[in-house]
Amino acid sequence: MSIYEKCVRRPVATLMCIMAVMALGMVSLPRLPIDFLPNIERNMISVNTSYSGAGPQEIERLITEPMERAMSTINNVTKVSSTSKEGSSSVRIEFAWGTNMDAAMNDVRDKVGQAKRVLPDDADEPTVFKFDTSMIPVMTLTVTGDMSAVDLKEYVENELRYRFEQIPGVAAVDVSGGETREIKVDVNAARLASLGLPVDTVVAAIKRENRDVPGGYVEEGDSEFLVRGKGEFLDVHDIGNVIVSNKGAAPVYVRDVANVYESVVEKRSDTRLMGRQGVLMTIRKQSGENTVKVADNVRAKIERVKPMLPEGSDIRVMFDTSQTVKDSIFQLRVSGLVGGVIALLILLFFLRNVRSTLIIFTAIPFSLISAFILLYFSGLTINIMSLGGLALGVGMMVDNSVVVLENIYRHRAEGMGRFEAAIKGSAEVASAVSASTFTTVCVFAPLVFVGGMSGIFFKELGVTVVVSLLASLVVSLTLVPMLASRFLKVRLESSQTSAADKGIYGLYGKALKGVFKYRIAVIFIIVAIFAGGAFVLKSRIGSEYIPQVDEGQISASFELPVGTKLEVSSREMTKLEKIIAETPELTNMYAQVGSGGGGMPGAPGGSGSNSGSFRIMLVPKNERDRTTTEIANDLREKLTAVASGRVWVQESGSIMQRIMGGGQESRLELNIRGHDLDAGDRLAQMVAKIVDETPGAANSRVSRTPGSPEMNIVVDREKAGALGLSPAAVGDTVRTCLDGSVATQLRREGDEIDVRVRLRPEDRRGVEDIGNILVTAPGVSAPVPLRGIVKQSMDSGPAQIQRVDQERYTSVSGSYTGDVPMGSVNNEIMAKIRKLDIPSGFSIDFVGEETERREAFKSMMLAFILAIALVYMVMATQFESLLHPLLIMFTVPLGALGVMLALFITGTNLSLMAYLGIIMLAGIIVNNAIVYIDFINRLRREGMTLDEAIVQTGKLRLRPILMTTLTTALALIPMSLGLGAGSEMQAPLGRVVIGGLLVGSILTLFFIPALYSLVENFLVNAKARRKATE
Repeated sequence: MSIYEKCVRRPVATLMCIMAVMALGMVSLPRLPIDFLPNIERNMISVNTSYSGAGPQEIERLITEPMERAMSTINNVTKVSSTSKEGSSSVRIEFAWGTNMDAAMNDVRDKVGQAKRVLPDDADEPTVFKFDTSMIPVMTLTVTGDMSAVDLKEYVENELRYRFEQIPGVAAVDVSGGETREIKVDVNAARLASLGLPVDTVVAAIKRENRDVPGGYVEEGDSEFLVRGKGEFLDVHDIGNVIVSNKGAAPVYVRDVANVYESVVEKRSDTRLMGRQGVLMTIRKQSGENTVKVADNVRAKIERVKPMLPEGSDIRVMFDTSQTVKDSIFQLRVSGLVGGVIALLILLFFLRNVRSTLIIFTAIPFSLISAFILLYFSGLTINIMSLGGLALGVGMMVDNSVVVLENIYRHRAEGMGRFEAAIKGSAEVASAVSASTFTTVCVFAPLVFVGGMSGIFFKELGVTVVVSLLASLVVSLTLVPMLASRFLKVRLESSQTSAADKGIYGLYGKALKGVFKYRIAVIFIIVAIFAGGAFVLKSRIGSEYIPQVDEGQISASFELPVGTKLEVSSREMTKLEKIIAETPELTNMYAQVGSGGGGMPGAPGGSGSNSGSFRIMLVPKNERDRTTTEIANDLREKLTAVASGRVWVQESGSIMQRIMGGGQESRLELNIRGHDLDAGDRLAQMVAKIVDETPGAANSRVSRTPGSPEMNIVVDREKAGALGLSPAAVGDTVRTCLDGSVATQLRREGDEIDVRVRLRPEDRRGVEDIGNILVTAPGVSAPVPLRGIVKQSMDSGPAQIQRVDQERYTSVSGSYTGDVPMGSVNNEIMAKIRKLDIPSGFSIDFVGEETERREAFKSMMLAFILAIALVYMVMATQFESLLHPLLIMFTVPLGALGVMLALFITGTNLSLMAYLGIIMLAGIIVNNAIVYIDFINRLRREGMTLDEAIVQTGKLRLRPILMTTLTTALALIPMSLGLGAGSEMQAPLGRVVIGGLLVGSILTLFFIPALYSLVENFLVNAKARRKATE
């Protein structure tokens, strides 16, 4: 007994099984976490190390190179890249996809531990960072107030930070901006020199005295007391009373040679929030937590905290990832719901029977619920990819049920009993609907060969589509026959169709007779339409990696001449802030000038005192008339007109673009590699000019720019050696005098305040002052002036040094203006670069998003070819024939013509999502032809002639073909419009499927009968000729 016969005979059991699945799904759904993207680990780890006061070249030599050498020995490492800037080193290690990143993290930590042995002692502890999507900040808060910058930061760190860290699901709260307290010990160089003391003596004395010393135990009677010598500093006066030296008649105290006072860390940056002094709080969630729930809890905490803020203070949300999640999920839900309603209306229009429509429509909720069950037990989340798969498949979920019910209806209309009609009607099309389902499902199997982030992202979309379609197949062969046997009512056959329907079916039947008469002409015309359309349209369709999602964020930066003081750059920032503040769509703005001070994630720009950057937040997409790209282009013109230096403005890359493009903020980036740095710099300037002159590109920026003026101090090793001095000891002393050394910390109310010792400002203003620095020499009784053992020279080093695989390179970055497709821009740039006279040993290549695009497109092409092969194999299994599946495969290029038309008409670029739609279409477009040819074969086995079987099939199968095509295609209209926030990502996929399915299905209705008839007649004639010759 077949499955559908069992379901028809046992309706209660069937209903209970369906209800059990529905109940399990309803329990699973509210427990599914909601996030923007699938929770994935990026195949990279970064190691960041700070070394205050060191220049880029020193950072490269002392920190970056040892770290790179250590990292390059780790297994599965594919690339090691680094950036060395003033005061910081960042080394990024990329691993082969599929590497166990937890094990890789342990390997990196081990290598960092080994590398630390050769790093400078006063370099900060290296931090190791492994990236995954769960670590994307959930929310960024801005805290502003009328209090001083140091008080504001302390208030945030001591009063607000822990309150937000206690929120369930919050992993960490990072605080940046503001100012930090510091105890300054400004040494009088002249006074110290008169006493014959080096500055190192002051550092050593302060470090030695600030400690409690255990003194053991003392007994008295029956009691025992712990004795502790209290020596820790209580205030700045204690520091001033530290004895530096006992030379002479009286001891020398710190207060005698230095001014000790409480201040703040030397200002190397300035940050403002909407023009006011402020502090930034970045909220990160724990892995696996619900982004929306965590963000809602943070907002609730903000409302509870606001009444407690000091007068004149305010806390606001600057950026909320959950809003992007909510908008994207909402749009996909709307797309799915509206698509379902459209499918329902189409069914009702064709069937003109409410009961039949509702029977078919039961496939949608069951399929959706089944997908939710799998998501829950697989540990997956509701995100734009998994929900996008459901919205994409909502129209296809009824296709199988349409075919089955239509066939049952036909048998009932011919007078067959309800049980027999349900069983026979299901049995006749069971193999065809199974094959059509498996052809759609199998196209997702080759996606495992799509490497990198693309393959990972497609996994959840593919899983939801596959599960929902398989569930729809189960419904069509179980629940639909059972419901049809109980509730399906049929009108008399003579009134089954309206006059309009009869006219359409009759017209199609007549057209088929014409097709038989002019088969070769029909085939030739359709092939000519395809070839001509492909030839004309191919060059008119642009390409890009993934669609730009309008998240309402703009990054801007400026750069003044090298060496510009922080105060001058701060005034420039204020001037540009006023221009930006006039943007009507503006909601929030974060501005930073200089380096330090916390930084602003994702902002392009330099890190010296001569540069600054902005993060500009706009109102939601549906509340403004202009796109973010248009606003960015407008701001670029306005800021360039008033700026004193260069200005860069671009739409910030979306979260998905940054993740899939390798983490770069700039979508357009080229690397120039070669041994001659000067020649490389000249070549980089030429490439930057090409970028600026190419339509569709702007904001060119060369990574290797001149840094701040440098004074090089070269130790005379012979003279220093004679005094027992090493170059390292000399360097440490210079560093202490100029940048300062943190001798110890002063504990106060749970906080630790650094105590920094260095020369007072008036003793370190000029070049001559450096020569007067005293250095302690073990070989002599008195300190030695620095000028006697060193040579000084002025120079200018690079602002930053970039390396990849232990070789220096220069990068040229830029942005796309949006009026020319990304692929066209890149092709034109590369064509112009090939015309340059590139020196021997140099190479110029795209990196980041363009590299990912090329690799992904190659993988998608392989996946498409494999999908075609799998579809053919499934059909060959179904038909037990090699020829009939081959005929059906000719529908794929017909669908491709519709794809090109859809992309051209809508102005959509060929992107990764569009490519996915093409692969899906390969499995969908053949479904109608499968049912068509399967039915022809069935009628021919029942005794009909070839032409009669084709005509009869056309009349009987036209309605279900139109129904399945229209429900699948038109249900995707909401998705394809891409109107809501975040919906731009899925829109190309919907447009491709709609265009390919509509055009391909229309052509299929004429092409397949003509081709099938031509081939079968040829085979019959050939067989007859062979018999005649025997």
